[in-house]
Amino acid sequence: MTLKRAMASLCFAALVLSASGQTIQSIWGFTNGFYPPGNPTGPLTVGPDGNLYGTTRNGGTSGEGTAFRITTGGGLTIIANFDSHTGTGPVSPLTLGSDGNFYGTTTFLGPKSAGTVFQMTTNGALTVIASFSPAVWSGSALTNQNGDTPQAGVTLGPDGFFYGTTIQGGTNGGGTIFRLGTNGVLTILFALGGTNGSTPRANLAVGPDGALYGTTYIGGTNSGSDGIVFKITTNGVFTKLADFTGANGTNPQGTLVVGPDHNLYGTTVNGGSGGDGTIFKLTTNGALNSIVPFSFLTGASPMAGLTLGPDGYFYGTLSSGSYSTNSGGAIFRVTTNGTMTLLAAFASTNGYQPQAGLTLGPDGNFYGTTPNGGPPTVGAGVVYRFSLPSAPTNQLIGISIDGSGIATLNVASTPGSTNRLWTTTNSRLPMAQWQVIATNIATNGIFQFLDTNTSASGMKFYRVSIP
Repeated sequence: MTLKRAMASLCFAALVLSASGQTIQSIWGFTNGFYPPGNPTGPLTVGPDGNLYGTTRNGGTSGEGTAFRITTGGGLTIIANFDSHTGTGPVSPLTLGSDGNFYGTTTFLGPKSAGTVFQMTTNGALTVIASFSPAVWSGSALTNQNGDTPQAGVTLGPDGFFYGTTIQGGTNGGGTIFRLGTNGVLTILFALGGTNGSTPRANLAVGPDGALYGTTYIGGTNSGSDGIVFKITTNGVFTKLADFTGANGTNPQGTLVVGPDHNLYGTTVNGGSGGDGTIFKLTTNGALNSIVPFSFLTGASPMAGLTLGPDGYFYGTLSSGSYSTNSGGAIFRVTTNGTMTLLAAFASTNGYQPQAGLTLGPDGNFYGTTPNGGPPTVGAGVVYRFSLPSAPTNQLIGISIDGSGIATLNVASTPGSTNRLWTTTNSRLPMAQWQVIATNIATNGIFQFLDTNTSASGMKFYRVSIP
């Protein structure tokens, strides 16, 4: 493989390609229909036995959703079926408790008809430990002040209690934040609504200070439809930290994650300079900044939060965008300073438009779900595996830029192979902070790229890898 500086003279050198490509591999496909389990929406959770656990929002004996266990090799077992008593439509992640049981929520039905919190053993024995009632307006007042319709899961707090949210109800009508013991005692900590945000869809996250951090999908000071970021202590002291404004993103619904720098990172579905969502950074004192804007042309609308990988970088999923030829979404990597790299695309047969984030499995691979897609004979979503990408290790090439400031790069590679071109002006940066400037197929063993994003003079460095 060669890179060649053709304009304004200077150099060319051989590169030895040694990086391996990453692919999204479907390890289980769900089948369409009323009773077959299908359409997993939430992420997977690693169990105490090293297997992965998740839920489907549809299918099962009652057609109202299931819980499943799957091995890293793709062996799937349905372990529980949801119904009108246990609650229906589970869409949130399961949380592993300190007792070795899982805890989760259902959005609808249950004993009081507006969702439940349940406990589940690794064998699938379900127990409802809390249930919610529909909010009913009587004149100008709500008769239900406890909230209803939980859409996020529960988070195990530092004090051993579970914390969660509802998207409706409460004294202000915008949902609630609650604390729950394994004995079923539920305490409302705060009622959301108005400028304090409304309709929380993401799990709460435990911050570096032991407080809980979360977002609301809408509400806030601005248009009322953009959402906010908030902090709440375990004893219920609520602080609104920041409003989303459109420019820094709107409509967050992914769980926040603590970064290696002790700041919080998250995503928005909409807004930003590209109009199709953002990745943002939040300090614990409320300074919020968009670090990556998304647009449909490159991949769009992250519906899930980020996952911190063992290499110190964040990984996430996009639910749409033309990076995938069928707008099926993608997997990306991003650094804390906002350098984002698209790693792989969903192509329908390996899943379509993921709504959940990535889970690091016990074998060092990422695992996830999509609610749709899969082999043509199934089509109701998949469980997939994705290997951690290795940084390109091909030989470094430095090219002196002078005169026109344009570098013409001729890349020779295996005919028909896909090649990714990286560049930086600082060769000492880790590869995750380099910029990807092209992903091209080497038709007949060659592709050419003009790098016009250069200064009139200086040095740029390039590498090539297989994506």
